[in-house]
Amino acid sequence: MKDPAVSLRKKVGTRLEQLSHDVFDTFRWMLSIGGARYVAVQTDSALFLYVSYGLTVALLIFLISVFFLRGEVTVFKSDNSWVKASNVIVNILICILAFGACLWLTHALVNTFVLFQKG
Repeated sequence: MKDPAVSLRKKVGTRLEQLSHDVFDTFRWMLSIGGARYVAVQTDSALFLYVSYGLTVALLIFLISVFFLRGEVTVFKSDNSWVKASNVIVNILICILAFGACLWLTHALVNTFVLFQKG
């Protein structure tokens, strides 16, 4: 017979491990984007600007995969098609907000570094 405490502990541990991997991967993408953006700002390099745009697209794709391949945020519980569609729309909005927050934070940090270096 399975011990429910062990099963719960394993579930929680697995979810926390996946969350930590996703947070670290997102942070790594943000550092990559910030590094490319910083070099682009410092050197006026179009190449590094395009690299930062490409990395930004890669971050968006990563966040979409996190939000759609992992468990979705359930707003309504029902089997109706409109309920499922509304849950998908909410998950897309959460993904867009997370993406926007990542980009805002990355650009704010890069601008801060540039100001400190010039100042």
